[in-house]
Formats: sequence, C-alpha cells, structure tokens
Amino acid sequence: MNYEEKQRLLSFFKILIFIWLAFRAVKFVIGKILFFVYILPILKGFFSGYSEPVFLTKDILALIIIWILLSAITGVLFVIYIIKINIPEEIFLDIQQNRLLMSRFLAIRITAIIGFFIGYIGIISMIMFLLLILRHKKELLKDDELVIDNNQI
Repeated sequence: MNYEEKQRLLSFFKILIFIWLAFRAVKFVIGKILFFVYILPILKGFFSGYSEPVFLTKDILALIIIWILLSAITGVLFVIYIIKINIPEEIFLDIQQNRLLMSRFLAIRITAIIGFFIGYIGIISMIMFLLLILRHKKELLKDDELVIDNNQI
C-alpha cells in the first residue's frame, strides 16, 4: 500500500471519528432537553403527589424520534469503527515490528469493544485513536515497499 492510500485511510478514520463525535454531541443535547423538559416534570409531579396530566405533543414526539434515529446512527458508526479498527495491522505492516504501536492498537481495540456497551468508554477509545494518529503519523505512513540496494545485486 502506497503513501497516498495510507493517508486516505487515516483521513477516513479522522472523518469517521469526528462525524461520530458530532452525532454523539447532538444526541447528548437532545437527550438533556428531553430529560429536563419532559421527564423531570413528570417525576416531580409523581413524587410530590400532585400530577398534572401529561400530553405527548408533536414537538416532544419529534425530539424522541430524532433521538432514536441519532442513537441508531451512532450505533452503526461505532460498529463500523470497531470493524475498521482491525485494519491497521494488515495495512500498516511496519507497525508489526513496533511493539509500542502494537500495544497501543491493542488497548484501543479493547476499549472500543468495551465502549460498544459503555458509551463514554467509546468516546475515550476514539480520542485515543485520534491521538495515536496524530503522534505516530510518520511511522504509520512509512512506505512498505522494499528498497533494493544496487550493491546487493
């Protein structure tokens, strides 16, 4: 794999991570709005003994549907991330000799799998992968092609 293909793959990972983080941020904001506007008044009325009738308005229903769609999208993007996180060993052959990068990729893979079940661990996994890409970009983009020395022929 040449330099341009590796650079394109790393930029794909960056874009995937930033899109996932943006969807997570929007989902977080919508979830907090739903909690404070809809669920908190219901709980307050339930525990105080005085409950007003609660109506499901179109606005709240639209927010719930958007939140469910964002949950599905972030889930799909995170599954794509978990599948693609196994690629770097196969593509970046040079890192197999670098034990530091191999151990970091292993830690990122483990946190990604745990992050599938615990949301905030997934965010940590993606941030760890972004930092790995930024810190070790030269090692990851090193060309795998063999250079033949003229003296050996």
